[in-house]
Amino acid sequence: MPSGLYLLAFCQDLRAVQARNGAEATATGQFILVRRSLYQAVGGHAAVHGAICEDPMLARLVKRSGGQAMLRDGR
Repeated sequence: MPSGLYLLAFCQDLRAVQARNGAEATATGQFILVRRSLYQAVGGHAAVHGAICEDPMLARLVKRSGGQAMLRDGR
């Protein structure tokens, strides 16, 4: 897990990845908070069931459907 946190925190430009007008998104699956209506509209986890890392794929679907994807530190 420490290597995963390293990749999330230091190997990408989070400002660019999380920009509202960008197509990219990142996420980590411990807590993904999304409105039920949007989750259902994108197909939920069933839409990304074949992905090795389904959490960033789900975040991309949410973002491309008009939602916002942000990685926060819990504060």
